[in-house]
Amino acid sequence: MHHNPCDNCGGEAFAQAIGSAFLKVAQDVPYSRGVVGAGQGEVGEKVHLFLGGRLSPNTLDLASSTMMIWLNGEWKNEEQASVSVSDGAYLRGEGCFETMLACRGRVFELGRHWLRFERACQRLGIELLDCEAARSVAEELLERNAFEPDQRVRLRVTRSPQSLLFTAKVAPPAPKQLILHRTQYCRNEQSALAGMKVISYGENALALAEAKRKGADEILFGNTRGEWCEGAWSNVFAVEGGTLLTPPLSSGCLPGVTREVVMSLAEKAGLEPEEEVRSIAQLQGVDELFLTSSVLGVGAVAEFDGRPLQEGPVTKLLAGLLREREMGG
Repeated sequence: MHHNPCDNCGGEAFAQAIGSAFLKVAQDVPYSRGVVGAGQGEVGEKVHLFLGGRLSPNTLDLASSTMMIWLNGEWKNEEQASVSVSDGAYLRGEGCFETMLACRGRVFELGRHWLRFERACQRLGIELLDCEAARSVAEELLERNAFEPDQRVRLRVTRSPQSLLFTAKVAPPAPKQLILHRTQYCRNEQSALAGMKVISYGENALALAEAKRKGADEILFGNTRGEWCEGAWSNVFAVEGGTLLTPPLSSGCLPGVTREVVMSLAEKAGLEPEEEVRSIAQLQGVDELFLTSSVLGVGAVAEFDGRPLQEGPVTKLLAGLLREREMGG
């Protein structure tokens, strides 16, 4: 029988113990995919939701902030918003989320994100707003928080059995160089949660803590077969002999929206991307490595497991094409 750590300790003590560990990761890794899942955990923020904030008898505070959020059909200041501690997200890590990029008041590729989000919610048996209703909420959220037109905004939507939450924050600046290391942990491509963005983020948190100890920005997971899979918050691409490569979805990797867009842009540019099964050891000979995520876009890997790499022509080309697409080009 699976042992629930909450069985032998109070909710507040458990939340504080787990929250402190996850907050450390959230503060140190700005591009982590959601760390606490519900739109909180930005660099320098207090993490309250689900993972160790100030616990009252009936609610768990979101955060100390002046940002406006949308929670279960109501507009609220973050300081006034709360979710029930009986929510399955807090008790069991039950729920999923989406992280999206907004530019100039619109959400980039919201339709693709929402389709993936709907599929994840369906697998968990959770209902969700339709895409157009979500678009309306997202655009009003951007207006209410008065972001500057040239700001890149990280918009997150989290769905649990009892709550639906929209939040938005200014995206952190993209690092000029990314350091990538393989991890001792692996993705289970046969898992019931494979390919889903779920709020039970413990595995990623441990891997990202490992990345920090190694002085890395991101970690590369293999799967149970030893094949390359994905990062904790990103999809991975390689260039070898002019050929663009990425792990197939059968590896257990997330079907990333940016991954999909980049592959489409590559095809239009005549690059003919290939989904290829290969071992992590085979990456030592590639010419270029880059990572993709909604907020990062395309980020060149400058070092992989201690081996220096250059930002090559394919990475530069795709980074430029994606940025043009994000800005409406």
